[in-house]
Amino acid sequence: MKLFYFTMIIAFMTSFTNINAQCTSNATSTADYYVRYVKITEGPWDARVQLLLNVTEDWQQDAGYGDFKSTSFNAISGNSYSNMLRGKYGIDNSINPSWWKVWIDFNKDGKFDGANEEMVSKEGDAYAYQNFTIPTDVATGDYIFRVATSSSAINSACDDITQGEIEDYTIKITNNGTAAVGTETIANLVAYPNPIANDLKISFGEDISSVSVYTVLGSVIYKNENPIGRNLEIDTRAWKTGLYFVDVRKGERRQTLKVIKQ
Repeated sequence: MKLFYFTMIIAFMTSFTNINAQCTSNATSTADYYVRYVKITEGPWDARVQLLLNVTEDWQQDAGYGDFKSTSFNAISGNSYSNMLRGKYGIDNSINPSWWKVWIDFNKDGKFDGANEEMVSKEGDAYAYQNFTIPTDVATGDYIFRVATSSSAINSACDDITQGEIEDYTIKITNNGTAAVGTETIANLVAYPNPIANDLKISFGEDISSVSVYTVLGSVIYKNENPIGRNLEIDTRAWKTGLYFVDVRKGERRQTLKVIKQ
């Protein structure tokens, strides 16, 4: 019996430790390369929409590693987000070209090397504007969101960097059935914000045939045939609270997104 309880205690401690454990990574020098700010939005990057994460560090270098796991932002599995990362200003207000990477430790093993854990990779640019999508099967919970910048290529999230900086944040993911469904995808299709407060924005990376919105009972409450451009904004203030399906078509291809009206 004592052995049983001892085994259970060890198993509990191991499980608890793995939640917050992460590989150590640091930078030797932050003199010319470091993370100046990290911004995350829903959908494609747009400074006018609500920022989910907005951290600005004017000339703060964190000695090569910044532990900001107490700073968090929310996300939903299956949804797409965009980051805008920026590096150090030079003396002449220029910005040194940098290598950037972002990981999320989905399997919570502290290594950031699991399948689909690398979210962003940008080479040789002072800025990193890139979209990333949370996999549909990620369970509700808190995960470490690691950002790294370097003067040269970054091989892994656990390697030390000669010139650069590593920062850890927390991403709080909710899995509430808002994932995209269907097999025929539309390029860069995003519906945001999700959940919806007032307006629903839809963007797509190609010209499409139609956009329709259905209730869970199959009633069509919105339809746009041959929309002009690659962005739509729908007023949802008259919609009732609940689940809706956004159906987007391009010829024979079709993709459906689930959205929640608050």
